[in-house]
Amino acid sequence: MEKLPDDPEMLKRMVNDLRARFDAGAEEERFRLVVESSPTGIVVSNTSGDIVMVNRAAEELFGYSRDEFLQLRIENLVPDNLRTEHPKLREGFQRNPQPRAMGHGRDLSAVRKDGIEIKVEIALTPLPVDGEILILSSIVDITERKEAEEKLQKYSAELKRSQAEIVRISENEQRRIGQDLHDDLCSQLSGIGCLTKVLEQTVGKENPETVRMLQQVSGMISQAGTKAREIAKGLVPTVLETRGLASALEDMVVRKNELFGVECEVSLSGREWIDQFDQAVSVQLYRIAQEAVSNAIKHSDADEIRITVSGSPEGLVIEISDDGKGMSPGQVSDGMGLLTMQRRAEIIGADFTVDAVPGEGSTLSCKLSFPSHEI
Repeated sequence: MEKLPDDPEMLKRMVNDLRARFDAGAEEERFRLVVESSPTGIVVSNTSGDIVMVNRAAEELFGYSRDEFLQLRIENLVPDNLRTEHPKLREGFQRNPQPRAMGHGRDLSAVRKDGIEIKVEIALTPLPVDGEILILSSIVDITERKEAEEKLQKYSAELKRSQAEIVRISENEQRRIGQDLHDDLCSQLSGIGCLTKVLEQTVGKENPETVRMLQQVSGMISQAGTKAREIAKGLVPTVLETRGLASALEDMVVRKNELFGVECEVSLSGREWIDQFDQAVSVQLYRIAQEAVSNAIKHSDADEIRITVSGSPEGLVIEISDDGKGMSPGQVSDGMGLLTMQRRAEIIGADFTVDAVPGEGSTLSCKLSFPSHEI
């Protein structure tokens, strides 16, 4: 056994050296335990890219044993098409060794032992050890999450396509009904009116009471025909096709006032920009305004309804406000008419908002920027 030195100072230095070695060993053991117990795959590599340490989670993630890992370089875990460039990325990290997350804005992949590529998130942490900077890579398998996200995106895209198709079908059906009203019902009412006039003349002065009743019937038929034609115009907005969105909104307000006796008005600014949108987009904007006014008339008990349309080089803003009874948050989220308007806005890429307070009226806003989204 080696004899301890008699010099107290030398003995003290030996004790301090042993204590430092023990402390360093204890610290290293604590670090190893932390790494080993982590549920995240951890791979530590040196400046040359050689793997020098892994934990159990990394073994399970990649399928390599610990001994196999220590024979690999970090590039062995990188997909083939990226291996050539990866050393440059590693060297760039070593020049500026700061903790960072990899892959912001893009997908990262890693390769298992069986050759299967997995989607991963990676965080890098520099580890200064004996004058060398080791790189600790924390690796999380997000393959299932990415697959779920892709399925959700596909479902969302399919749902939007379905909603757009439903709106198109609804638009076509409205046009068909409007055309039927105009061509069939209005024609029949006109024919009945003519027959009533003939009856008036046939009855003559000998039956004044009957003539008076026939005149009343004739007037009612005339009124019904007028209303039917007005409804047909709303279902088939020919003004929109011939003179543009601004004129169609003005025409709609006139008809709503005549049909329902409400005080509805429209204010237009930047008219030349309002009519810049193509036909498909203009139809959806018109339907949103039409539905909003109809809702205000039917459900809010409004006395005044105002449509404000502002066009500019940036786009268009439509606001429909009323002085009715407003809506509660539940009515805003559950209303079928509001849901339809929201879907129409989504189809053309517009922002749709509702500002409503019970007892204080409602304001619906639709904002669409140039260039418009094609349907």
